[in-house]
Amino acid sequence: IISVVTIAISLTLIGVSIIIGDNIFYFFRHLQADFDVQLFYYPDASRSEKAAALEFCNTYPGVVKTRFISKNEAVAVFQEEFGENIYNILNNNPFPASVRIGFDRYHQNIGYISGFIASLEQLPGTDTVTFHKAIFLRLTGIFRVLTIVGGIFLLILFVAAVLLTSNTIKLIILSRFDWIETLRLVGASDFAIRGPFLLEGAFQGFLGAILALGAVHGVEESIIRLAGVTLPSRLIAFPEVIFLIVLIGIVLGALGSYRAVRRFIYLVA
Repeated sequence: IISVVTIAISLTLIGVSIIIGDNIFYFFRHLQADFDVQLFYYPDASRSEKAAALEFCNTYPGVVKTRFISKNEAVAVFQEEFGENIYNILNNNPFPASVRIGFDRYHQNIGYISGFIASLEQLPGTDTVTFHKAIFLRLTGIFRVLTIVGGIFLLILFVAAVLLTSNTIKLIILSRFDWIETLRLVGASDFAIRGPFLLEGAFQGFLGAILALGAVHGVEESIIRLAGVTLPSRLIAFPEVIFLIVLIGIVLGALGSYRAVRRFIYLVA
């Protein structure tokens, strides 16, 4: 029971870390998605030039959304964002027609977007193309650092879990020291001695993983109810993460047993 609970606590920490990390990454990916490329037409651009540029954007690999904004729609956008009617400030509409272009997450890198912008600027009727490159690079850098730190943290958690599980299983194996010594005296191989402990450790890891999955789900529900927030990324939506936690539990139990039983085998060698 102690071994199963130890593994469950370790896996709960790993599972909660994965969910928290994925929700943070979802937030950053959502921010990155807001960094659209915006194409502004010349005021005298013809309808065919506008249509050709829009068609180029729609068929470009990686583009997932385009939105054509007419001169009148630009006035409405300005009023919505700044609370002012441009006609009360100027006597005419100075805004050009434009297109907002969004990329999928696999093509949201500065090199690919820069190549797209260079191609876009060569099209007839195109005045300027804007993209918040500096902010996007800063955001990408933060995302990369968080990914590295998160990976290192999970690795530390896993190593700590192996050591903790191994020390717990040592207590179980210590009570069977006479049994191990007897098997050694009758000529049993190392594999024959380790096998039952490895299977037992794997089974304990499986039980610990099941408990951990329930605990992670409970943590998610507690955050939603107590904090009143909606988690965009939840454990139940990722079967691969559930499988990963179960697999880690089995490996964790087996590694802990292997590390613990190896020492006792050498003692009676």
